[in-house]
Amino acid sequence: MRNFVPWYELMENGTLYNSAHSATHNGSPQPETPVTETGEEEKPSLSTILALNRSRLTRVMMEITVNLRTRLGKRDGRLIPISSWELPVNQWMARFQQSDIEDVQYLTDRIDNNILPPGVHAAVVIKYVSGQVICYVATLNEQEEFRIDEQILSDVTQLPVFVDNRAQFLNALQSIATFAYQCAYQWWGNHFSQAAACLDETTPLQSDESVPPIPERFARYIYADKMSMMGGGIGSWYDLPNARDEDFIRLSKELGRQQTLATLYAINNC
Repeated sequence: MRNFVPWYELMENGTLYNSAHSATHNGSPQPETPVTETGEEEKPSLSTILALNRSRLTRVMMEITVNLRTRLGKRDGRLIPISSWELPVNQWMARFQQSDIEDVQYLTDRIDNNILPPGVHAAVVIKYVSGQVICYVATLNEQEEFRIDEQILSDVTQLPVFVDNRAQFLNALQSIATFAYQCAYQWWGNHFSQAAACLDETTPLQSDESVPPIPERFARYIYADKMSMMGGGIGSWYDLPNARDEDFIRLSKELGRQQTLATLYAINNC
């Protein structure tokens, strides 16, 4: 593992200050909030609204997974509140009998051994005592009414197992932060460094509505995943000049893999 030099100081308010470099935010992907000619803040675009809805649906599927696993006795602790569409979600969960379910997991299509159907990016997957495996996907119809679609996974007999990847995730964050600083991308170096700091139990966490209220030890994995986002349209990590370099591609791919495994470990083991 490469030695990591923390080129930042963690301030009391949770932000980072890079004392070893200039204040220039090279590669910053954060544009100012657009405003109209009258000075009023522009209304969210359709793409922004869709992204927010996807985030809400993802969190709800995480919450469903945690609560079903609680009912199964696969985790200690209480049921957690449902953040959106509480009534239809609770009505849907009430249909399940504990004795019928063998296992339940939150899964995404970003893992090597993906078992989700084509076009499904995230889902609650239940394996029944009968051996049947069904994928449940939370969606919104054209009227933005909540519903859950289901699809039988006839070729699936076992659900994947996710182990604690904290060491690998931290190494991926530290390695890509080191690379960013070496390339003089200070903003991105701080970006990945701050995400790495989320995995330290002494680092204060800022509230994030997209993270379900699970025990902090596990929530830190999801915070670090979200804090280390590399995409996001124009100005993203992948738009930097050396995005085709071998090291850039290798480090980015490894971080993306560890981000996914961290969140799946946290939700399915908390």
